[in-house]
Amino acid sequence: MKDGAGKGPGLQGAGSQNAGGASTGDAEPGSGATTGSPSKNAASDSFVGPLDKAPFIVTGIALFFTLAGTFLL
Repeated sequence: MKDGAGKGPGLQGAGSQNAGGASTGDAEPGSGATTGSPSKNAASDSFVGPLDKAPFIVTGIALFFTLAGTFLL
């Protein structure tokens, strides 16, 4: 604790933003699209279930009673 944290890595060394190897992307520069096949775990392939209305109904009822109670005061 007396000597402080020490010198940070900055832009050099293993803890820097420039650490690591080259990019592993498979798109041609300027193409705007990848050449690989999509993953089975991709976010666009995920299933989104139907939207349930119950939370909105409960919130509406709670808001109604809150406003009604406020006006009664």
